[in-house]
Amino acid sequence: MASFLEQTNLRRITLVCQDWGGLIGLRLVARDPDRFARVVTANTGLPTGQAKPSPAFLRWRRFSQKSSELDIPFIIGSACVNPLSDEAAQGYAAPFPTAAYQAGAKVFPLLVPISPDYPSAAENRQAWEVLKQFKRPWLNGTRRPAPMGARRLF
Repeated sequence: MASFLEQTNLRRITLVCQDWGGLIGLRLVARDPDRFARVVTANTGLPTGQAKPSPAFLRWRRFSQKSSELDIPFIIGSACVNPLSDEAAQGYAAPFPTAAYQAGAKVFPLLVPISPDYPSAAENRQAWEVLKQFKRPWLNGTRRPAPMGARRLF
C-alpha cells in the first residue's frame, strides 16, 4: 500500500478504515502523514501489545487457526441482529470460493500484537507517536479514542 501511494503520488487523502483496515491504514498515515487530509476510523485500532486482548478476540484467533475452512456467511451472520438474506450471504462468500482463498483471513489474527514483544508491536507504538501529532480532522466512530492531537469531529 505504501508503494501504491508513492507511485500514484496521492495527496489530500481521506482515509476511511474499519476493523482490520485500521491495522494497515493507520500505519500508512503514520508513515506519511502529510499525504492525508483527514481520517475516519470505525471499530478499529492499532494495537501495541500493551493492552490485554479481549476474550472475544482471543477466541476468534483460536477459531481462525483451528478451522480448516471458515464459513464466512455464518461468521458474519453471527454478528448481525437480523439474519442475512441469501443474496447477502452469497456476497460475503463470493471472495472465498475455496479454503485456499481464506489464507489471508486466517493468518491476519496472528499479525495482531497481543504482547509488547510481539512482532510489529514496537512499530505500532512508533506509529502512535506520529499519530498523536496528527492535527487534521479525525472522525472516530469507535469506542477507542482518536490520538490526542487529532481534531475530533465526533
